[in-house]
Formats: sequence, C-alpha cells, structure tokens
Amino acid sequence: MKLQNEFCCTEDGLLNVSFVFADLGHPNGWRAYIVDAINYKAFSPMRSDRPQCTHTLSEQNDKMKKKIQKLLHRQHRTAGTDDTLYFVECKEKISTLEQLREFVQRWVNATAHYIRYGGMFPMGRLKPES
Repeated sequence: MKLQNEFCCTEDGLLNVSFVFADLGHPNGWRAYIVDAINYKAFSPMRSDRPQCTHTLSEQNDKMKKKIQKLLHRQHRTAGTDDTLYFVECKEKISTLEQLREFVQRWVNATAHYIRYGGMFPMGRLKPES
C-alpha cells in the first residue's frame, strides 16, 4: 500500500484541504483521507456537516486508521480532533493517482460551493472520470 500527502485548494482560496492519498491496491483502488477539519458552517451556522451531506465516509478499518495516523504522527500532524478519520466518498473505484487528483479537486470545489451557498452537491460530477 502506498500513502502520500496531497494538498488541494479552490481558485478563490475559500477552501484549502490536506489529504493523505492511499493506494489500497487491487481491487479497491485509491482513496483520499481528509486531514484538515473543514468548517462547513463558515457562512451559515445552519449548514449541515453530516457525512451524508458532505459526501464523506468514516474509516471503519482500525488497521487503516492506525497506518494513516502513524504517517501523520511522524509528520507532527493530526487528522481532526477525535479518533474519526474521514475519506471522500466515491461511488466508483478510482484506479489511478491522476483520477484521484481530478476527483478530489472537483470534490473540494463542490464542498466550497456547499459551504458558501448551501444546497446539494452536484453528485453527477462527483464520479471519477474514465
């Protein structure tokens, strides 16, 4: 399994997010773990930060959580304020690092739009491009 740090931001600078990209191998593909806590309520205290609304999932595999947390600890970083480790939800397998980078950039842009304006994520665009 390969782990690497990545950083993604919107053009307007509203949202800057650090990730750990993980290659989970065949048949699972790539996954983007969110390192920075995101303030979904920056523009509205009514904005939901529930995973269903933000298109994130929490890692349930304790071995994976420990691997990511160990990497972050070596770099003097942490993932959030509690023991929960979130990753970006994707409906389809992401096969390459380049696909993951493009997908995460679209997710960051959609997240920034959601933070600023509310509404729903543009789910049709939150799929990896073939």
